[in-house]
Amino acid sequence: MRPVPAADHVPARKLRTGRSPGVIAAAFLALVTACSTVTVGVAIPDVGAGATSSPATTAPRSTTATTGTAKTPPTTAPTIATTSAPVPTTALTTGSEPTAPTTTAPTAPPRYPDPAGTPRIPAPPKRLPDPYNTANTVSTADAAPLLNQLTDAMGSGDRTAFLGHFRGEALRRASFWWDNLAAIGMDGGAVSTYADNWNLVNLNRANRGWLFNVQAGAHYPGDDVDAQGRQVIPTSSYYWKVQLTGTELAVVEWISLDQVPWDCLCRLHVATTDQDVVVSYPDEAAVADGLVDTLTTATAWNRHFFATAAPQLAPLGGVVAFATNEDDRLLTWFQSIVFTDPNFPGGVPAAAVHTLRGYTGPSPDLVSGKDFQGARIVIGAGSAGWVTPVLVHELVHYLFARYDDAPYWLAENTYVIEGLAEMVQQIHEGTPAEDAGKGIWTVGTRDQAWNIYPDLVDAQFKGKPPSVEQLRLKDLNLTNFWYDVAASTYSYIAVKYGTSAAVEAGICAYGGHPLFACVADPDSRHPGTGTPGDHSYVNSAALQKSWARWFRKTYG
Repeated sequence: MRPVPAADHVPARKLRTGRSPGVIAAAFLALVTACSTVTVGVAIPDVGAGATSSPATTAPRSTTATTGTAKTPPTTAPTIATTSAPVPTTALTTGSEPTAPTTTAPTAPPRYPDPAGTPRIPAPPKRLPDPYNTANTVSTADAAPLLNQLTDAMGSGDRTAFLGHFRGEALRRASFWWDNLAAIGMDGGAVSTYADNWNLVNLNRANRGWLFNVQAGAHYPGDDVDAQGRQVIPTSSYYWKVQLTGTELAVVEWISLDQVPWDCLCRLHVATTDQDVVVSYPDEAAVADGLVDTLTTATAWNRHFFATAAPQLAPLGGVVAFATNEDDRLLTWFQSIVFTDPNFPGGVPAAAVHTLRGYTGPSPDLVSGKDFQGARIVIGAGSAGWVTPVLVHELVHYLFARYDDAPYWLAENTYVIEGLAEMVQQIHEGTPAEDAGKGIWTVGTRDQAWNIYPDLVDAQFKGKPPSVEQLRLKDLNLTNFWYDVAASTYSYIAVKYGTSAAVEAGICAYGGHPLFACVADPDSRHPGTGTPGDHSYVNSAALQKSWARWFRKTYG
């Protein structure tokens, strides 16, 4: 994680002007593969100062993942009418007509005014309820019907039906939650407990109890769908207190665990283009308005780059970003109050990508069963003056968050995620505009790695990819040096085998394998087993030594 240095912290050694800090809030990001029409990359000599890749025409492998298709987000929820029993027709006189049956509609939930003062996410109680405390339990209730009804309401865009399951202050919280997600553009959603394992509620004598590990969230039109058209639902976490009345459970208390911006008791300001969205609190509307066009420029570049350099990937869909100039907001958004993430080293990041937990409930119509699915970006004041390279870097994390297949392994091998994003950023900054327009990309040159110096190579480089600790140093010289070293692992593969092969290796590495064990051998005459490291892959030890020699020759 690399922060933007404060003006009085700029070290004597030259830092890269306009360099993205490239930070992520948690190390749980992933890669995605998908269908496409062309591939790129030819074998390039083992050692060189750099290479330029251009589109080729060989057909890519076929995969199954697809990106989301845009849908028109719901605007107003349908009103569901219910029919009451007919009024009795007693004491009628001859020739008179019976009183006609009446129909009634449920009362629409209120739209609460914004609270006075600074927009905020309500603070949690000082002491969270204990999910394992059963001392006061006198009965139990199954929350599955409630959760399924809430999921159905989100799928149909029915605000009235959704909010009909909330009472009191929980209704107020749920109202803002729904309206904020609708403003961002939700076209579906879901509610479940984690892994569908916490549905049994322990009730006390007042028929109240806590529903723990609730995962609730919305699908945005740019989020993924799978090959069967099922939506991927990024979620956030909650504790809900429920009340049993008769046979029905209703939510009466609401605790936000992840401090996501849409939990704010405020109406979020949303700035949009055709596909992308930048969101802010209402007191910072100008921040979102000022960034949305830049975000769209960066997403367009990302789509063009991967379409020509690694066309086997499904293109980036629409992106949801949250913007603020307030450091405390940027540092607390998406931060769990239960599990504390490591602090950002060296200061406040310019931007970050947060992966969200995926839906793990029972609906067969939604993608389910994967811990992390989908991502959101936060952009801070530190991005001013270099917001486009910041976003180019972060959008790589955003795109590859779809394939978060080994989050805990990646947390200890951060070079896999940061190296890929850093290589792409170097290509963005080092490729002439005319070549970029043609899909001809410059990769692996000395000039692209602005923070690698011969004395640092001599003193620090030991022929290995950087450790997670090296990528989190507070010494900004060393932090930026190690980010460029991480990028070089991918750049070397791109120089030798092509950018498409480098991305494929990253996909493999995100599955929990060392990057150098993930390079398919283009000269192999054996089909192999598909397992990284078998005889269809380049020997990892030899490849790492070859990279180390190239690194010293190119940058030393």
